[in-house]
Amino acid sequence: TGQTINRVIELSSKDGERGKSVTVTGKGFKNSTTATVWLDNATTGTRQSTEPVLCTAKVASDDTFSCSFTVGETFASSNTINAIDGRSNVTTSGKEGSWTLKGKITAVPDSAAVGETVTIELRDFPASKTVSAPAADTSSQDGDSDLDVFTLGGVEIEGPAFSTDASGDASFVITIPDNVELGSQSLAIDITTSGTRRDTMTILGAQLEVEPTS
Repeated sequence: TGQTINRVIELSSKDGERGKSVTVTGKGFKNSTTATVWLDNATTGTRQSTEPVLCTAKVASDDTFSCSFTVGETFASSNTINAIDGRSNVTTSGKEGSWTLKGKITAVPDSAAVGETVTIELRDFPASKTVSAPAADTSSQDGDSDLDVFTLGGVEIEGPAFSTDASGDASFVITIPDNVELGSQSLAIDITTSGTRRDTMTILGAQLEVEPTS
């Protein structure tokens, strides 16, 4: 009797932001052929013309291959990674790779003095989601809205209410409080349905201006 060999996809990470490098390891594919890895978000097991190739590699004598790709614009919030070898053997159903796109938070500019304002840009968060503006020391949410909590260098900042657009993007302004320590500090946003995402800011001392200058 024949033995069934599973063709398995393993990924070096399970989630992250756009621009992240991910290594794909395939096992059980036909040696001496070329394996093609693609973004199978239609989850059909057959590559569609609109589904991009992520990377290719020759399958080694032990029936394994390895190649890497960079997470790009074609990735959705949840992604299925599939592969096919030169004998048209496709990843065994249920053994595909699964990769989740996480939201990214960025401060513009990434350095500012206490008392100054900076723009916070969010990308790839849940689409068309309204996030509430909690009062100080609020730790729970009402209704269907998410609760946003901002911290900068461990200091909680009351965030404004905002809504993400159809792409999951949003931007708003915060003021750097005077009780944040100087230097490199972690800026974090904690949204109920998205978890915590971080960026790093450089906090400068308060600036003094004298008029007239002479």
